[in-house]
Amino acid sequence: MDVNTERDRQFECILNQAGNLLKQDRTVIIAIDGRCGSGKSTLAGKIAQTYDCNVIHMDDFYLPFEKRRECWWEFPGGNMDFERLRTEVTEPMTAQKGIIYRPYDCMNDTFRKQEILPRKKLYVIEGSYSHHPELQMKYDLKVFLTCGKEEQKKRLMDRNPQRYESFVTRWIPMEERYYQAFGIETAEGTIVVKTDQ
Repeated sequence: MDVNTERDRQFECILNQAGNLLKQDRTVIIAIDGRCGSGKSTLAGKIAQTYDCNVIHMDDFYLPFEKRRECWWEFPGGNMDFERLRTEVTEPMTAQKGIIYRPYDCMNDTFRKQEILPRKKLYVIEGSYSHHPELQMKYDLKVFLTCGKEEQKKRLMDRNPQRYESFVTRWIPMEERYYQAFGIETAEGTIVVKTDQ
């Protein structure tokens, strides 16, 4: 990676920390949380390009609409199926077993084809709510990515302008409530990276 920005430098530091953790004789789990458009998938991809690992996306574990409680958007993480994530991913992961799950497709409110992930030494859990206390996980490395509002707007508009309004009115406020409710961004031991620098 060409280290030419502060973000690149910090990403390189995270890759180096992951490499040091992998020298130990045990399973290593990294969780990447952060704001919409801040680069969570990008960082997970860089880790996957560097090390042999499994990447699990939080987006695959949204709750189907019929299972969501009334006014689910008012609860931090009320759209997430933490129970399924624990039983299908984090428990087998920590028990050093393979993982089998069906990713949820939020756009169509259905489940996609089954995913089978072999046992690996390194796992990356990527996405909003990956630091939620409901998961009851002790991670080896916790990363929180953030960016300014103008940069976030630009990235979300570039990604999908048709969905930008729903991010502004629902998803971003929900995530901000989650960060504040549990002190996610300021939690001890969390590496915070500003990705618009």
